[in-house]
Amino acid sequence: MPRRAWFDTNDGKKPTFGGTLPRLESWQKAIEDGVIEPREVEEQRARLLAMLRELEPLLDDALHERVTRVLEEWTVLSAMQTTVLLEEFGGGAG
Repeated sequence: MPRRAWFDTNDGKKPTFGGTLPRLESWQKAIEDGVIEPREVEEQRARLLAMLRELEPLLDDALHERVTRVLEEWTVLSAMQTTVLLEEFGGGAG
């Protein structure tokens, strides 16, 4: 399988994460009824953890540390976005 670029490339191809969400099967399935249920969130969490468990043993120590840092920062971004949304919709503590 050819590598899919994560970011913009000079060859005119769209990056993997640019506009990915609408075309991902897991997203389409979860949103098809217009509501994301807690069960669907748990299923997605389990799917992601299974993929990470499969990936982790394939990484050497240096790459493992780099991927760990990326995942940590991704977690921070997700928490920040959630906090902003909660504050915007009046559910935040601030």
